[in-house]
Amino acid sequence: MLQIKPMIGSTAFFNEDFAKEINEIIDLSHPDESGDILVDMIFSTDAEDDILKPKEKKVTDLIKIDLYHSFKIPATDRFGQADEHHARVEASIDKIKPSLLLDAIEKLIVMKNKTKSCVHEMIRPTDPFGSEIKDGTGVCLACGFSMKDILKPDLSEYPLARDGKYVSQKPWGRNTFVQTGDSGIVLSGKDSYETAFFEACPKLCGDSTFLRGEGKSIPEAEARCWDKFEIIKNCEKHDFTRIVSGKHVTDGYAVCTKCKLYGSFLEPETKCVVCEKPTANKFADKVICLKHQYQQTDLEITKGTIQNDYFSGLFSSRKIDKADVPRYEYTQVFRALFSARLFRIAAKTLGDDILESRHKEISHLVISTYFCVLNHVMGVKTFDNLEFGVPLYKSTMQQIEDHFRINIIKRNEDIDKDINDIDRPPSKRMLLPKQLLKSK
Repeated sequence: MLQIKPMIGSTAFFNEDFAKEINEIIDLSHPDESGDILVDMIFSTDAEDDILKPKEKKVTDLIKIDLYHSFKIPATDRFGQADEHHARVEASIDKIKPSLLLDAIEKLIVMKNKTKSCVHEMIRPTDPFGSEIKDGTGVCLACGFSMKDILKPDLSEYPLARDGKYVSQKPWGRNTFVQTGDSGIVLSGKDSYETAFFEACPKLCGDSTFLRGEGKSIPEAEARCWDKFEIIKNCEKHDFTRIVSGKHVTDGYAVCTKCKLYGSFLEPETKCVVCEKPTANKFADKVICLKHQYQQTDLEITKGTIQNDYFSGLFSSRKIDKADVPRYEYTQVFRALFSARLFRIAAKTLGDDILESRHKEISHLVISTYFCVLNHVMGVKTFDNLEFGVPLYKSTMQQIEDHFRINIIKRNEDIDKDINDIDRPPSKRMLLPKQLLKSK
């Protein structure tokens, strides 16, 4: 049976009676179809209290309604594996009327059947300016079906923006993070304005920096951002100062007085309380290098986590009710101790120097593993607080640690080889052993 269901935030107008009426019509007209059609209502930015009071929105605040229908099709990916893949078709309307919804649903069903029966001929999609998107995504010439990892990626010196919709027109380098927008809001009091923008984080002098350009279009914004990059590259000898925004900083952050390049380019003046090694890392109320932070006892980590709520900023910015504080603190301590165990494995496996130099990449793997354990082993939603006494058995933790040890070695090898040259990206790697994953 094919069922239409409202997504979160769309239930204010799309009530059960309305959904029942639509579903009865669909059942009569398409008895052989199955699955869910999700309805997402898009509201204007002028709607008062858009997030906090969704039920107070007015019909006049609506911009459009998007409908999504997902299904599976047989296909062969670029690794030669025959499997069922998720496909999705979309349709939009601008008014909440049964007749319009039914027309859109008919359109979805036609698109679905066309996609399922098509012998796909995949080509690379293009961005709005005609450049091929070479991240491995393919689009069928006949039916329009789009699928990731169906074509071999060809990542050049012209990186793809974060949203996957714009290919850089300048050779920023394959490992440069890039993001764009055609309608960014710059808040500056009375002088606030809207602009297209291009932002890049190229690695310069051993550290990533941030550059931004603005313009009437994304290519124009990129050209201005590139001009800034050229000035920095052509700076003959950087003259770094610790005076930043009129203040002397001690963590190694510095600005070039000539080209304005900024980042962590100087040795920190602050030193580890244990070994006196220069470091900008802090835990709780003390400066401590990463090696000695993770060598602390579980009791020291627990006290430090509660004292300064060390991990809360990494995982959630939501307000905590007073009654939930004990469970919230328990959850933060669990995260801290779990993470410390994995960081200790990374240090023992890769060495303290690599722990320091690749801490960001290691942290991503630690956090991803933690969330995976929450969701698939413990059955807890990502940002929910843990119940007291939720078990994570010693044998289970041992399997998690053993698997993490394998993953951290492979991740380090990927970085050494330049992961963009490897056909199968690291996301294809299992974060946990299969026997620990709960079926949904």
